[in-house]
Amino acid sequence: MKKYELLFLFCIGFINVSYAGPQITGGDCQHLYTPSDTFWYFTPENPYTAAGAQCALLKEYDVSCPVGKHNSCCLIIAGDKNTPDTDYYGGVSVLLSGRWLVYKDYSTKAELFRDVNKGELRKAYEKCMNES
Repeated sequence: MKKYELLFLFCIGFINVSYAGPQITGGDCQHLYTPSDTFWYFTPENPYTAAGAQCALLKEYDVSCPVGKHNSCCLIIAGDKNTPDTDYYGGVSVLLSGRWLVYKDYSTKAELFRDVNKGELRKAYEKCMNES
């Protein structure tokens, strides 16, 4: 294989695993931590509001936040603004309680997605689901 072909394949692989792009997309969310019987619901940014695109982890066949041992636990990620250079946020909340177990701001999608897949957001969601 020529070195240019190898470089091309490397670049394609890098693009596929990177999270480049300004707003969160539905495709982005499909590659995040997804426990069984859940799915990521995507809401695109609305050009008539200041809100960015968002994804929420919901129960299959019910379209509400998953129910753990005691709580309904909502994991939500979003673009902060409806602009190409948005910051991001993510959080875990207990449905109907109005309280966030964790809420964080992020400057890149990569940071946000890392926290959903392996970091504080995932740990907070799993803790919420297992609280009795």
